[in-house]
Amino acid sequence: MTEWRRVNFAIAGSSPEEWTAHLKWSARVLRHAGVEVPDTELSAEIDHEDREQQTRRPIGRRVPPDFRRHPHQQEPALYEPDLSIPFKTRKGVDLRLGRIRVFATGVSFQLIARIPDPHPDQGVIIGAEAMNLGFRIKPGQPHRIRLIVTVDPRRGPYGFYGGTVLANSSSPCDFPEDPGAPWLAGGNDRCVRVGDGELEFAATYFLSPVPTRGKLVFTIAYPEFDIDVTDLILDAAQFTQKPPG
Repeated sequence: MTEWRRVNFAIAGSSPEEWTAHLKWSARVLRHAGVEVPDTELSAEIDHEDREQQTRRPIGRRVPPDFRRHPHQQEPALYEPDLSIPFKTRKGVDLRLGRIRVFATGVSFQLIARIPDPHPDQGVIIGAEAMNLGFRIKPGQPHRIRLIVTVDPRRGPYGFYGGTVLANSSSPCDFPEDPGAPWLAGGNDRCVRVGDGELEFAATYFLSPVPTRGKLVFTIAYPEFDIDVTDLILDAAQFTQKPPG
């Protein structure tokens, strides 16, 4: 797990190249997570890079191609890794990455949260009281989880840097032109009652293409539910080879 609280942006100017690269990666992830980065020069540099990237994209409304979308429900997965990995959260919230399905075009996964049902004798909670694990800001629900996925970052002596940083706050129109470049698409989300007096919130995401090397860093934050920035790390190999048996 990344030690987010220990990142010291104040010493970036006189540090080794890999440390500066780690700070830039951390700053980019933290900004997506809704955390203010105190280094204004570094923030300005990231803003400039983002604007440059936007200018290279075609003008006008763009529709993601089929291979960037979650496959139809009828399409069988190549395999489904048996993974259900918890994030570090506050007491009373069980938030996990799971229900992973590997397709030819990408990897489907869900964020799944279970909490005690605050109103078991009433309808399912809605509005600001309900968790929103999806990528949409909904009417009457003024917040959503911050999800950031870093694909194939390098690991240096100071931590991760580089790679492709994707976030659920990105517009669906911002998908890359290069079909081999990573992209994160949002899918359906839901809330249902489950056993033992709990509510389950779940949202589906689709990462394309299938990662073939290195690591994936899944970072989340949900300050509206007292969940600070935290992450978990997976090997891409878990998506590219079928488990034995």
